[in-house]
Amino acid sequence: MLPISLYIEGLHSYASPVEIDFTRFYKNKLFGIFGDTGSGKSSILDAIILSIYGDSPRLGKQKRTEAINPLKDYIKIKFLFTISGQKYLIERTISKQNKVKLSIHQNGIFIPLTEKDREFELKIKEIIGLTRDEFCKVVILPQNKFAEFLQQKPAERAEMIGNIFDINIFGEPLYNTVNNKLKETETAKAEKEKRLNELQEVTENLINEKESELKSRQDELNKLFIKQKDLNQKLEVFKTLIQILNEKSNYEQKLRLMEEKKSEIEEKRKRLEKQEELHRMIAAAESAIEIKKKIETLKERQKNTKLEINRTEKKLKEINSFVLKINEEIRKITDGEEKLKEKLKKLAFSKDEERLYNILPSVLPDLKKFKDLNEEISKLDKNLAQERTLYEKTFRNITGIVSTDTSLKIDTEDAEKTLEEEIEKLKNYLKELEVKNLASTLSRYLKPGQPCPVCGSIEHPQPFQDNVQEIMKAVENEIGKLEEIKKKIKPELKKLIETRSRISHVNETLKEKEEVVLILKLQIYDKLPQEYWDRADELFLSLKKKKEEYDETIKKIDENRDALIQKNKILNENLSEQANIKAHKEQLEIKLKEIEIDLNKNLENLNEKTGGTDPEELRNRAKSELENIKALAKEIEQWENSLNTVKGALKSAEERLMNLPIKELPDGEPERTINELELISQNIAKINEKIGSIKESIKRDREALVEKGILSDEIKHLSTTSTVLQRLKNILIGKQMVKFLSMYLFNDIIRLANKLLDDLIGKRFRLNISEDLAFSVKDLFYNKDRPVETLSGGETFIVSFALSLALSYYIQLRRKKSIQFFFIDEGFSSLDKDLLESVCNIFQELRSQDRLVGIISHITELKQLIPDHIYVYRDSTGASRIR
Repeated sequence: MLPISLYIEGLHSYASPVEIDFTRFYKNKLFGIFGDTGSGKSSILDAIILSIYGDSPRLGKQKRTEAINPLKDYIKIKFLFTISGQKYLIERTISKQNKVKLSIHQNGIFIPLTEKDREFELKIKEIIGLTRDEFCKVVILPQNKFAEFLQQKPAERAEMIGNIFDINIFGEPLYNTVNNKLKETETAKAEKEKRLNELQEVTENLINEKESELKSRQDELNKLFIKQKDLNQKLEVFKTLIQILNEKSNYEQKLRLMEEKKSEIEEKRKRLEKQEELHRMIAAAESAIEIKKKIETLKERQKNTKLEINRTEKKLKEINSFVLKINEEIRKITDGEEKLKEKLKKLAFSKDEERLYNILPSVLPDLKKFKDLNEEISKLDKNLAQERTLYEKTFRNITGIVSTDTSLKIDTEDAEKTLEEEIEKLKNYLKELEVKNLASTLSRYLKPGQPCPVCGSIEHPQPFQDNVQEIMKAVENEIGKLEEIKKKIKPELKKLIETRSRISHVNETLKEKEEVVLILKLQIYDKLPQEYWDRADELFLSLKKKKEEYDETIKKIDENRDALIQKNKILNENLSEQANIKAHKEQLEIKLKEIEIDLNKNLENLNEKTGGTDPEELRNRAKSELENIKALAKEIEQWENSLNTVKGALKSAEERLMNLPIKELPDGEPERTINELELISQNIAKINEKIGSIKESIKRDREALVEKGILSDEIKHLSTTSTVLQRLKNILIGKQMVKFLSMYLFNDIIRLANKLLDDLIGKRFRLNISEDLAFSVKDLFYNKDRPVETLSGGETFIVSFALSLALSYYIQLRRKKSIQFFFIDEGFSSLDKDLLESVCNIFQELRSQDRLVGIISHITELKQLIPDHIYVYRDSTGASRIR
C-alpha cells in the first residue's frame, strides 16, 4: 500500500481545502511534515485514518461531527492510494448526512465499488487486510501511541499478529473445520458399515443356486415350445382340410349352374354371323361423312374468300386516300424550308460578333475572379484595421499590469522572459540563504576542537547571524508576487502574439491578392478592350442567344429535310402496297370460282351415296347393332372362361386333397387341438414370468455383490481419513498451531528490532519474548532482565520505535498485500542530541528500502536534516495551510 494524494477540507483547523501530493516524495523515500505545535500536522494522519476507517484514535469517544471546523458544516476527505498494483480512491464526507464511496481505477476512469457503510467496511478490510488498531500500530504511529504495541497484553498482541499475517485461521476456525470433517467422516463410515451388514446374505453361492433354478425352468420351457410347435402343425393340417373341402363343394355347385346355361349360349352364337355386313355399312357411312365434311370446308372457304375480297377493296380505298394526304404534306414541308432559309440569313454573325463570341468565354472567368479579388481586398483592409486596434489594446493591458504590480522595468514584448530571469535569480538567492541557515543551525552543535562533519575543519568561525528566516520569507513573498504577475500577463501575452501573427498573415495575404489582381488586369486587357468589361456578361448572353437561334434554325432545316425524305419514303411504300393489293384482289376472285366448282361436284357425290339420308345417322344405327353383337361375343367368351376356370379350380382342390395325410376331419377337431394349444400358452407365460423374476433377482444380487466390494474399499479409505483427521484435531487443540506460528514470526520481528536498537543506542538493550508471548528487555549494562513497564519515557520510545520499524518492515516482507509507507507522529522531543542523530541515521537507512517514511515533528533540527518536507502553518484566520 502506498499513498498517492490526500485532500482535506473542514477537519479540525483545516477550514479551507488542502491537497497533498505524496508522489513528489517517492524519489527520496523520506519526507517530513513540520510546523509549530498546534499547526495541524497530526490532523493529516487523522485524515488518512478517518478516510479508511471512519474514525481516528485522537477522537477518542468524541463524535466524528465534533471534529468539523466551526466555519464548516462538513468534513470532506479524498484519499488516493495504490495497493498490489491497483489504484483506489476513498471519498468520505462527515456531516449530518455521512457519505462514503470507494472507487477502483480501471481503463483511465474511476469505477465505484460501493457507497454503503457496511459494504465499504468489508471491502476495505478485504483490500488492506488490517483493522484500524492494527493499521495504527504498524503503519501510522499517532502522537503518544508509540508504546501501545510494546505494552499490549500477550493475547491481544498474538491476535493482532494472527490477523495481520492471516495465521488465525490455523486456530479455532481450522479446528472446527477439522472436527466437523471428522464427524462427517465417522457418520459416513457408520452408514456404509450398516449397509454392508444388510448385504451380508448376498453371496456367490446364492447366485449360483438361482442360476441353476433358471436353467431348469428354461429346459421346461423348451419342451413346451416343442409340443406347441407339433400342435400348431396339426392344427394347420385340420384348417387346410376344412378349407379344401369347402372350396371343392363350392366349385361343384358353380359347375352345375354353368352347364344349365349352355343352350342359351348356343342361340347367341348364331347372331354373330351378321357382323361382316354391319362393318361394310359403317365403312360406306364414314365415306359419306368425309364428303359432307369436305363440302362444309369448301363452303367455309367460299365464305372466307368473299370476306377477304371485301376487306381488300376497303384497304385499297384507305391507301388511295392516304397517298393523297402524303402528297399534300410533302408540299407544305417544301414551302416551310424556304422560309427557314430566309431566317437563317438574318441570324448569321458579323465578323466582330464572331470575334467577341469566341473571346468572351475565356475572358469571363478572369473578369469574375478580378471582381471577387477586389471585394476580398476590401474585406482584408477592414480586418487588418480591427486586428491593429486589438493589438494596441492588449499592449496597453500588459503595460498596465507590469507597472502596477512591480517596479521592474520590463519590455512588454519580452515580459515573460524578463520575469522568469528575475524569479530564477531570487530562487538562487533563496538557496544561498537556506545554506546559511543550515550552517547557522549546524554551528550550534559544533564543539571547539571537534571536526566539522561538513568541511572537516576544527576551527569554527562565527557563522552568519542575520535573521535569515525573515529574509527567506521576504524573498519567497517576492517570488510569489512575480509568479502572480507572470500568471496574470501570460494570457495577455499569448493574445498579443496571436494578434501580431494574424496581422502579419493578413498583410501577406493582402499583398499576394493585390499582385494577382494586377496580373489579371493586364491579361484581360490584352484579350478584351476595357469598354466591354462592365457589360461583358450581358453582351455574351445576347450573342449566345443569337447563336442558339441560328443553330436552332439549322436544326429545323435539317429536321424538315429528314421529314421530307421520310414522307417520300412513306409515299413510295404506300404506292407499292397499292399495286400489291390490286394483284391480290384479282387472285382472290380466281380462287373463289375454283371453290364453287369443287363444291357442286361434292354435293352431287353425297346425294348418290346416301339417297338424301344423313350419313351420320346411318353410321350410328349400324354401330349400335354392331355393339350389341360385340356384347354377345363378350358374354359368350366370359362364360367359356368362367367354365374353364371352375373346372381348373375343382381339379386343383381334388389334387391338394390327395396330398394331405388325412382325407376326412376326425371327430372333435379342430376344437380339441385349439384347447390344448391355449393350455400350453398359459404354462409358457407362467414359466416366462418365473424366469424373468429369477433373472431380476440374480441381477440385483450381482449389483449387491459389487456394492459390497465398493463399500469395503470406501470403509477402509474412511478409516484411514478418520485416523488422519483425529491426529490433526489433537494438534490443533488450544490454538497450539497459532502459538507456534506466532512465536516463529515474533522471533524474526524481534531479531530485526534488536538490530535497530544496536544502531540507535549501541548494545544497551536486548528485546526478548517468552513462550506466552510476553515482552521483556534485557539491560546489557547490568546483565539483567527488566519488564517493559520499568522503562523510562525515552527508553520506551526507543524500544517501541525499533519494534514498530521492525514490524512494519516484516509486514512489507511477508504480507501478500505489502505496506510500503510508514508515518511517525512526534515522539522525538524527549531524545537527546546524540539519540536524535541516531534516529536520523536510521531514517537515512530506511531510504534504501522500498518504503515511503513520513516524519511529523516540530523539532527544527529534523527539518534541517530532512530537506523534502511539507510545512504546516496557521494563517491570519487561524486556518491550517501547507506549503
